[in-house]
Amino acid sequence: MEKKVIVDCDNTMGKPFAEIDDGLALLYLLGCEDIELLGITNCYGNASLHDVEYWTDRFLHDIERTDIPRFSGKPFSAQNKTEWFRKTWGDHFLNERPTEQGPSKAASYMVEQANRYPGQIHLLALGSMTNLYEAWQMDPGFFGRLKGISLMGGNLEDFTINGRLCSELNLACNPAGAHKVLNNGECPVVVMNAHICLQAPFKESDMQRVAFWPKRRQQMLREWLGVFSGVFFLWDLLPAVYLSHAELFDLKPVRIASTTKDLERGHLVRGESGAEVVMPDNIVDAVRFMGLVCSAWQLAWEKENRGWK
Repeated sequence: MEKKVIVDCDNTMGKPFAEIDDGLALLYLLGCEDIELLGITNCYGNASLHDVEYWTDRFLHDIERTDIPRFSGKPFSAQNKTEWFRKTWGDHFLNERPTEQGPSKAASYMVEQANRYPGQIHLLALGSMTNLYEAWQMDPGFFGRLKGISLMGGNLEDFTINGRLCSELNLACNPAGAHKVLNNGECPVVVMNAHICLQAPFKESDMQRVAFWPKRRQQMLREWLGVFSGVFFLWDLLPAVYLSHAELFDLKPVRIASTTKDLERGHLVRGESGAEVVMPDNIVDAVRFMGLVCSAWQLAWEKENRGWK
């Protein structure tokens, strides 16, 4: 039976030298026979909502899947007001548009689908938690009608990649929204934090695995490899792969006691009094993980060549 999935993402695949993992996650899902991608909701994060909308529309056009419904959330409007966030991530949101009045189309779509398919929707949250938070504000019973939330975000401590500080973004964008998602108390939450994502690198040597892709798509990967000196990480692929292959992760319940203050920097704090989530520490079979990802990418490409028949 196909799993019904809504992907809430801040895709920038296609934008020169910008994050590509959201797009790679979408391509993976489109190559999974057990996934029914109901729709995409856009949030800010990797870039402003304005840029995310543009690059997601272009991405869907390029792969000839404009039939997939896409809905926009609300833009960043200082949901994290700290000076640290402004200095670290403020340039992501310089061209943001004013917030529109009334519910966003993204949040409205989430609520509508949760009501239409109660207990069946897997929500894959790959960016800020703003759209999920707004859906709950619109309908306090929203989380209780989801099958589960699988998200990528948060860190246990600061760390560096190639000598560069890796600052958290997804949970830090909207600390209040992140706190509510983690503490919703009605549907299961699986958290793939930044540390486990470091176990899923994509290296220059992996380019041979995607030789079937057109040159332009391969060039996107090469550009991103260049940004990170020959290796980047498949951040958003982990919660996507979890949906079909939970056995690849050492699933275990933990309690997260992060306050909104902690989440201003995306910190996940373990504590006995916290909300129970599932937060794996390890990919138990990294070779199989990468094999499944590349196989799904190839199947999606074959379908794309056939006109998605």
